[in-house]
Amino acid sequence: MKTEINLLKNELKDRGSAVSLGGGGEKKLTSLYIVIALLVLEALGYGALLYYKKTISDKAKVVEIETANLDLEMRSTDQALGEVLGYQLRLGNLETLLDKHLFWSPVFDELARYTYIPISYDGFQGDAENFRIVVTGIAPTYTDMAKLVLGLKTSDKFKDIALQSGGASTGDVTGYGFTLDITFDPILLKK
Repeated sequence: MKTEINLLKNELKDRGSAVSLGGGGEKKLTSLYIVIALLVLEALGYGALLYYKKTISDKAKVVEIETANLDLEMRSTDQALGEVLGYQLRLGNLETLLDKHLFWSPVFDELARYTYIPISYDGFQGDAENFRIVVTGIAPTYTDMAKLVLGLKTSDKFKDIALQSGGASTGDVTGYGFTLDITFDPILLKK
């Protein structure tokens, strides 16, 4: 009979006893725990990234809404600003007009003060640059027309009075029509 010689017999026994005692199993469990821990860390990292992405997305939406509100407010402000500028321009124009406005009332007052009562005026033209007025009207008689010219000459504010034309009036009113060219003192147009 043949006897078998086993050279690895002791080594296999040592391995078997180590496996049964858990010597190699501890290494496997530690590796398993490390892999599980890495998977948990990876899942936590992935979850944190998803949460961060959602937070950034929410903040971006809030910023978009605020931007839209600001744009709307700017448009309404631009419209209001346009209206305000329009009013300022109008006020500026009004101020310019009032600064350069000539007040003809003193001229009319002076003319009324020295006009002979039966005379009626029907036209008035003023020239502020040359300080002249041209008045047209109707006098009942030539004498009344002459009294008008003499009365106006007594005013110290009227410098030169010239009868440009005169004659019988045409139309419904009887009398004599006239046109007077009057140069006046510039002080009458002062404010």
